[in-house]
Amino acid sequence: MISRLPRPLPWIGLAILGLLAAWLLGNYQGQASSRERLVQLQSRSEQALLSAQSRNQAQQLKLEQLARARDVADARAAALQASLDTGLKQSINDAAELALYRRIASSNGPRELWIDAIRRLDDEPDVLKITLVQSGGRNRISGRIGVAFTARQNGVDRRWEVTDASSGTLKLTEDQAQTGSTSSEDSITVATFDLRFFQTLLVKADNITTMSPEYVEVSILPDGKRLKPSVQRFRWAEISEN
Repeated sequence: MISRLPRPLPWIGLAILGLLAAWLLGNYQGQASSRERLVQLQSRSEQALLSAQSRNQAQQLKLEQLARARDVADARAAALQASLDTGLKQSINDAAELALYRRIASSNGPRELWIDAIRRLDDEPDVLKITLVQSGGRNRISGRIGVAFTARQNGVDRRWEVTDASSGTLKLTEDQAQTGSTSSEDSITVATFDLRFFQTLLVKADNITTMSPEYVEVSILPDGKRLKPSVQRFRWAEISEN
């Protein structure tokens, strides 16, 4: 006996084809959507990167501008400070010179030559700045000065005389140090002066700061016989820098 199976209906095949077509269509649409999403993400990432780079460049430019502004401000501050320092120093010098003129004008004593001030240069401590003044007179006077340093070392009196104002060469005068017989006429002269009211002289004493002298002696020897020679002593420790 032969069994007969039912024949598949045509609509089943069509349904399967429909399902397959729907799956393919959905898969394609999903891939297309994924690609579109990926493109959007890439575009956003690129935009974010460009925006970050733009902000970074702007910040870098701002930092450079701030750095330049700071450098300019520092330079202006340094220039202003230098100008103030120069002005202050000039004002101090002007005030000192004015005070010197007043001292000269107010002097009622006899005509004489004397050392108004002795200083060490701040940038060259071995150089003495000596201000010589004439009081009680209005005529010009010329002459010479000598500079010597004295100290007691190891129980022995020492005396060094400057022999050259430019090089600062010193000569140890043992004979005078031992006898103590010093006068303005005995001094070695190292600089000349020619003044009416005052004059500033520079005298170098090479390495004198390492010798620790006790006194500085300045001998004044005016030309002619109107004014007598004289010697002024200054304590070394009291001579300040200028």
